[in-house]
Amino acid sequence: MTTSRPGTRSFASTLALGLALIGAASMLYYEFGLLIPRASEVSAANGLKFRIGFGGDFYPVWMTSRECLIGHHAPYSSEITQEIQIGLFGRPLDVRRSTDPAWQNCLLPLRVLCLPSCWRR
Repeated sequence: MTTSRPGTRSFASTLALGLALIGAASMLYYEFGLLIPRASEVSAANGLKFRIGFGGDFYPVWMTSRECLIGHHAPYSSEITQEIQIGLFGRPLDVRRSTDPAWQNCLLPLRVLCLPSCWRR
């Protein structure tokens, strides 16, 4: 039977907490200190407004779910796509402009779009 020395467990817990805090701080620095400012610069250089600092990958799901469930609109319509583009970039994207990012209509399956309805209750 092995016995642990007193204080070993508290040192390991303190070390784990310290490493977790360092990891969290470095992630926040990357997101808010490097990624968002650079994305804003690139968007401004291309004539786009970078409106959503983070969460831009969830915004299309939220917007289409809201319009489908509350507004009773078709989630795959070009109007919804245009609203999403205005919400993300400040204007509708133009396929003829080489500086605009490539964008397709909402390609998410309907079951994914209805997922936020679970939180509506």
